[in-house]
Amino acid sequence: HDRTLLEKTVDDFWLLRDGSLSVFSGDLDDYADLERTTTKAEVKKSPTSKKAERQARAQERADKQSVRNRIRELEKTMESVTNELKDIETQLADKETYDTLPKDELDALLKNSGRLRQQLETAEEEWLELQDSLE
Repeated sequence: HDRTLLEKTVDDFWLLRDGSLSVFSGDLDDYADLERTTTKAEVKKSPTSKKAERQARAQERADKQSVRNRIRELEKTMESVTNELKDIETQLADKETYDTLPKDELDALLKNSGRLRQQLETAEEEWLELQDSLE
């Protein structure tokens, strides 16, 4: 940029840094000083801060892996509960079940169906929350 042209034609300078835009209260020399000090600060990053960054990234990867593992567990649970629920619903769809099964066994079958539906719903909700957290 032509510094002289900018100094004669620009009323305000704007600073875009770290994703935010703000009015810069200074001239081009002040801006150059700011850039020099910022660059020096970045160069002076100690090895421990780099080590801390690596550790934080490793921890983030480990956390994500733990979430992925939990998602796989939930998927297995949902599959087994769905299969069990399908078997019960097949029984309940058969008219003979109501004719031949004693009332207490039929009640147990219906309660088990309700429990499995609740278990499936809970697992699906947790699965969705975990999927959202990965995105």
